[in-house]
Amino acid sequence: MAHGATDDDPAPSGAAESNGTEAPMAKVPALAGVAAGAALVELIGARFVLRIEGSREFAELSHQQLLELDTWATFARNLGAVAALVALAFTLADWIKPRPFLSMGLRIGIAAIAGVLLPTLVLSTMLPVERTTVVVVLVATGSAHLLGVLFGIGAIPWRAPRLPRLGVTGIIGASFFAFTATVVLVIGAQTLWQHAHPLGMALRRTGEVSFLVTVPLLALSGLPLRGWRRVGIAVGLFVAACAVAAVSRGTTVLEAESWGDVLYGATHFELLLDNASAFYVGWIGLTIFAGVAALFHERPRDQQKGLAALLLLAGGYSPTTPGTLIPMVLGVSLACRALIAHASEAGAKAPAPAAETEPAE
Repeated sequence: MAHGATDDDPAPSGAAESNGTEAPMAKVPALAGVAAGAALVELIGARFVLRIEGSREFAELSHQQLLELDTWATFARNLGAVAALVALAFTLADWIKPRPFLSMGLRIGIAAIAGVLLPTLVLSTMLPVERTTVVVVLVATGSAHLLGVLFGIGAIPWRAPRLPRLGVTGIIGASFFAFTATVVLVIGAQTLWQHAHPLGMALRRTGEVSFLVTVPLLALSGLPLRGWRRVGIAVGLFVAACAVAAVSRGTTVLEAESWGDVLYGATHFELLLDNASAFYVGWIGLTIFAGVAALFHERPRDQQKGLAALLLLAGGYSPTTPGTLIPMVLGVSLACRALIAHASEAGAKAPAPAAETEPAE
C-alpha cells in the first residue's frame, strides 16, 4: 500500500511537523557531504584531469607534477570511500531499525545484503587488483545493486510529488538493468550463448537511458525556491562551469579514441560515446549544477537529493569497483530517504482524518 497522504493509512509522518519532530529519514547522515565532495573531486581531478594531462598525446606536466596530482587524487579517493562508508552505516541503521512503515522482511533483507556487501567491499579494497576474482566483483556488484533495489522497494510506494518519485524510480530501474545486463554478459561469456551479448547490451543501454534522464531530475527537484536560492544557483553554476571546462579539455587535446577511453573509464557511459560524447559533458555539468544548488535548500530532504545526484554521478553508471560502488549505494539510499521524507512531510501538512470525522461532544 502506498504511504504518505492517504486518509485510511496511519502514515508514518503522523504529525511530524505539528509535533515539532523531524520527518522520518529527513536528516542528512553524518559525513555524507564530505563523501560527495571528495567523490566529485576524485571524479573530475583523477578520472578526467589527471588522465587528460598525463596522456601521451598531450603532456604539458612533468612526471613529478603528475605524481603529486596522483597523490592528492588518491587522498580524495580514500577520504571519499571512508566518509561514504560511515554515512552508509548511518543510513543502514535507519533502514534496519524497527519502523511502522518498513516491514520486517524488508529490514531483514537489507541487513542480510548489507552483511554481504560491506565485507566484500572491504576485501576488494584490501586485495591487490590481480587477486580480485570475477566472483568477488560479481558478489560486490550484485549485492550493491540488490541493496539499492531494496531501498527502492521501501521508498517508491510513498506518494511523493511526481518529479522526485520519477527520479527515484528511474534510478532503481537503472540499477536493476545494469546488474541484469552484467549477469547476462558474464553467463554468455561462460556458456558461449549467442544471444547473450545483444540481450545484455540492450539491457545495459536501457538502464543507461534511465540513469541519464532521472539523476538530473532528482537533483532539479531539490533546487531551492527561496532563502539561499540565488546563492545556491550561483555556486552551482560556478562549480559546474569549472567541471565542464576541465572535462571538455579532453575533447580538444585528445584524439577521438583516447577521449572515448577517458570518458568511458570515468563514467561507464557508452550509448552515445562515438557520435555525441559532448552530450555527456553537458550532462555532467547539469547534474553538478543541480546537485550543488540543492545543497543550499533549507530542507534536509532536498539537500539529500543534491548529495544523492552528486554521489551517483561520481559512482558512474553500472560501477564495479569498491571506489565507485560505495558512492552509488550511498547515493541510492539518500535518494530513497529523501523521497520518504518528502512524502511524509507532505502528508503531515494535511488535516488529520480523525479531526474531520470525530463528532463534537
